[in-house]
Amino acid sequence: KSSAAEWQWRKRAEKCLLEYSYNSIGGAYGKLGDFGKALENYRKSLNIRIESLGPEHFDVATSYNNIAFIYFRTGDYKQALTLMYKAREIQEKILDMNSPYLQETRRAIEILESKIKQE
Repeated sequence: KSSAAEWQWRKRAEKCLLEYSYNSIGGAYGKLGDFGKALENYRKSLNIRIESLGPEHFDVATSYNNIAFIYFRTGDYKQALTLMYKAREIQEKILDMNSPYLQETRRAIEILESKIKQE
C-alpha cells in the first residue's frame, strides 16, 4: 500500500513532468513556426506552473516571457508587451535588480515599446 504522502508526491511529480512536457512542446512548435500550437502548449504549462508554484515564481515569469516571444514573432507587439510587463513585475519581486534575467526582460520591453511606437 502507498501512503497519502507518497500519493501526493507522485501527483506533484506527474504535474511537474506534464508542465515540463507542455513547455518543451511549446518551444518545439515555436521553432517550427506553428505559433498556434506553441501558444496552446505554453499556456498549458503556464497554468500548471501557476497552480503548482504560485503566481510569483520565477518559472511563471519565464512562461510569460515564452508566450510573449511567440506574440512577438507573430507581430502582436501589444500582447507581447503586456506579458513582458507581467514577467518583469514578478522578476522585480524575486530577483536582484541587477539580475541578467531582469535586464534581459527590460531590454525586451524597450524593443517592444519601440516597435509599438513605429506602428
